[in-house]
Amino acid sequence: NSRTVKLKAKTPIVAVKSGAPVRVFFRAGAAMVETQGIAKSSGKAGDTISVEVKVAGATEKTIHSGVLLPSGAVEVKL
Repeated sequence: NSRTVKLKAKTPIVAVKSGAPVRVFFRAGAAMVETQGIAKSSGKAGDTISVEVKVAGATEKTIHSGVLLPSGAVEVKL
């Protein structure tokens, strides 16, 4: 007598691949700034990944580490 049990996550697992565009939230206390970035590493919700952000109006790019949120955005704590 055997049974097959299918398990389903309560929230979908969000995966981001390196090179994909992502929203980036920079948080410092109660302040938050949102911008666009590019994932420099792959990961799933809860993982720490690297993101590249271009400074508006400049050619400079910066790399930051943040946590991939279930929404697919990345939160960088300053």
